[in-house]
Amino acid sequence: MSARVYSSRVPWLLPALLLGGCMFQEYKPKPIEPQVFVSAYEQRDLAAPGLRAFMVQCGLPDLPWPRERWDVAGLECAALYFNPALARARARIEVAKSAEISAGQRPNPQLGVDLEHHSDTSEGRTPWSIGPRFEFTIEQPSRRRARIEGAVARTAATEIDLDAAIWEARRGARDRALDYLAARRQRDLLIAQSEPLQEGVQLLARREEVGLTSSFEVSAMRIDAQRTGLARSTAEAKLETAAAALAAAIGIPAVAMRNVKIESPGSPAEGLPVAAPPAGMLQRQALTGRADIRRALQDYAIAEAGLREQIARQYPDLTLSPGYFFDQGDNIWSLGAALVLPLLNRNEGPIAEAAATRELAARAVEATQAAIIGEVATAHAGYTALRQSALDSARIIQGLEQQEARVQRQFEAGEIDRLAVVRAHIETMSARVLREELLTETWRGLFRLEDAVQSSLRGDLPRTGEEHVP
Repeated sequence: MSARVYSSRVPWLLPALLLGGCMFQEYKPKPIEPQVFVSAYEQRDLAAPGLRAFMVQCGLPDLPWPRERWDVAGLECAALYFNPALARARARIEVAKSAEISAGQRPNPQLGVDLEHHSDTSEGRTPWSIGPRFEFTIEQPSRRRARIEGAVARTAATEIDLDAAIWEARRGARDRALDYLAARRQRDLLIAQSEPLQEGVQLLARREEVGLTSSFEVSAMRIDAQRTGLARSTAEAKLETAAAALAAAIGIPAVAMRNVKIESPGSPAEGLPVAAPPAGMLQRQALTGRADIRRALQDYAIAEAGLREQIARQYPDLTLSPGYFFDQGDNIWSLGAALVLPLLNRNEGPIAEAAATRELAARAVEATQAAIIGEVATAHAGYTALRQSALDSARIIQGLEQQEARVQRQFEAGEIDRLAVVRAHIETMSARVLREELLTETWRGLFRLEDAVQSSLRGDLPRTGEEHVP
């Protein structure tokens, strides 16, 4: 047979390869330009049109836009909209979903071509022999199923990581909002306290001039006034810092917070928070809802799938090798089969490693549960004690206010002088400043309890919608 006969039998190879090549994806470069993000970040503010629809999606009321006043719940929702950490968490989910595709792929067949040249060309025979050879690997179904289950479990784990990132974004905005509100309230109280102190200094100075008091008493009052002035300056600085930190927690530039009015009828540092639910109920809620325990359980599922995959690897895959060979006029067909013989090892090492990894994941679940139980109990006890102290301080303030009112009536009746009224007012204002610090710590205690449960105890936390980062 001539070379023309052989060449007519294999022209299908080239079209097949070209057809497969048409289905290949092409690489498209996507360079990062940091300055583009910086410019977009600098343009962010709380008047963004997309933020309004997102807040409605989160379950917050649709107020006139842009909002004149912001509460803690609104700021938390804004953090879900702007915070870049959530976009990174969602990108990890896409990576995990892509890994599911890789886990489900079956091995491609292999194509080989054998080419030989002979010296015997008698009787017009071609000196060339050629033939394609294919190899098909039949993978163990149990191994593929275990690999897919592991990939699905990893995707579920990244979704739990997104829940954790959402809570962190909320917590950051919530805590920084508390810092801002507390600093503003503290500044206002110190301003109110400085006025009677200055009046007291003036009244004592006049008494000193006529010999009715000592210079020591005047100096003591003046030192209290100076100390209050310094505390006021410190509160002003804390307020500026808190505003910048709140902007960073939300994901907007600090300049965007300058004209934002943050108020709330039940805002932190302006009222006593709600009583805590029973510790047992919060513990059960935390043990089933917290992201870290759900992630630990998902890690165990991943380890379980890994062990099943390694056990399935004990059994070899079957490789079939059908082929055709044109050998100087002869058409030769062949079919080969191959197995890896488990003679030197039966995958004992990887199986033992996977079993140990599963055991480690089980111990991690137990350790996470123990940590949650302790954290909830500690946070619950701490918040309960702080709230009781805040209640006690309210009674103390009430008593001081009543005493101040009596002193005022005595002054109006001409029984005492103005200095006694000022001193009573100073005492009340000092107690209010201290109570404000206690209220702030009480709110922090509530927030620590919320973090221990990873759920709002205030009833105003926006629900998780389809968060989108612009």
